Amino acid sequence: MSWVQTRSNLLIVVTLCFVITTTANSQPQVEFLGLDGKLITSMGMYGSAIVIGTDGDGVFYQYSNNLPDSSWINMGLEGKNVTAVYPHDSGPIGWGITAGLFPDDEDSNYVYCSFMGDEFIPNSFGISYSLAEGVYQLAGFPDFTICGEKYAATGDALYRQLWGDSTWTPIYESPGDEGSGVIYVRTKENVGGFVLAGGSEGFTGILLIKSFDYGDSWEYIYPPGGVVAFDFDIDSTYSDFGTIFVTHGWEISRSLDGGVNWEIVLNAGGCNYLDEIVYDPVNGRVFAAGGDCLDTTSAILFYSGDVGENWIQIPLNFSGPIKGIDLSWDGYLYMAVPWSGVYRMDLDELSIEETHIPLSFALYPAYPNPFNSTTTIRFSVETRHAVSLHIYNITGRLVETLINEQITTGDHEITWNARNLPSGVYFVRLVSGDISQTRKVILMK
Repeated sequence: MSWVQTRSNLLIVVTLCFVITTTANSQPQVEFLGLDGKLITSMGMYGSAIVIGTDGDGVFYQYSNNLPDSSWINMGLEGKNVTAVYPHDSGPIGWGITAGLFPDDEDSNYVYCSFMGDEFIPNSFGISYSLAEGVYQLAGFPDFTICGEKYAATGDALYRQLWGDSTWTPIYESPGDEGSGVIYVRTKENVGGFVLAGGSEGFTGILLIKSFDYGDSWEYIYPPGGVVAFDFDIDSTYSDFGTIFVTHGWEISRSLDGGVNWEIVLNAGGCNYLDEIVYDPVNGRVFAAGGDCLDTTSAILFYSGDVGENWIQIPLNFSGPIKGIDLSWDGYLYMAVPWSGVYRMDLDELSIEETHIPLSFALYPAYPNPFNSTTTIRFSVETRHAVSLHIYNITGRLVETLINEQITTGDHEITWNARNLPSGVYFVRLVSGDISQTRKVILMK
């Protein structure tokens, strides 16, 4: 089943499908690399260097050829909430690490820099409290200075620091609406100028912007939902954005033409929430990771080996949720998990047969969303089923059951009156047997 939405000259094709379970010809080996017992928040890789950020325990790094062992090097920033790490080329022959933080009463810095594992130095001049909640994501381009040209997504703004400059400057500002913000930014270090940034903005809750000139100017592109994370490649002529993958949480959308046309290629099902994604254009591999919004111990990993056409879920033997994934040059997928540690999977052993579960029903986006007091929830059932429609709050507590009965074939809609509930994020979950689908709604009074 599919539906088509037009937005001026924009065509969005949404194909709702479940590709949920897998059987493996050979189970991929997942290797534990250490750092368990720490509240891991972020991960980044540069060459063979793996960098891990934590909340409270500092920043760690190690080289992949020295793993697995327990000799991770603590670089400092203990006691701070490090929310983003960005290892990168730095200087003529070295590498550096930029760390982004959520400041506290004792330290007002948003950014620190380190060269080749040396002591971190503050690098936050120009980032304003009025335009920065904290640093959600960092990206940049190679440079001969210690920190290089960098971008910081800070919620209310996207900041840039130019080569050799010590000052951060906002190059995109969020309108300041509740629920709006820039939370993700990504570049391709081997191709200068191309920057993609996103999050949520305005009534639609959708923000995805691309730049060809390092952020001097921006072009809006419109995926089918709010942006949690993304990855992309550049076409062979280096003249335009190529394939873009965006995770909206429970769904992943893909554009093959730089954001002109979109299609949803994965609905993760259940309450699987995917907030990490990485794309390998050379091999056509896409990995999306996260956890379950109702089970904080789950680790979820989805994989496509054909540029998002088909997806499988890879079973994992550790607790989640996953908070960082990256691909290494030597054929491994690295995963960072709060309290559980760092893991890697040998992709040469990834050989899996796909099992498709046909769609028997669909839960569509609520409208309006965000909403004030009431919103309309629409869903479709292709065959007669016993169906339940539940509302959960952000902690996973059931707050209301809208439907719990056998439903006839066809399209259905119901108005949810949340007048007596406080503002916040809620989850609408449609369940039939062992198949379910979940969507996020935002109540704003």
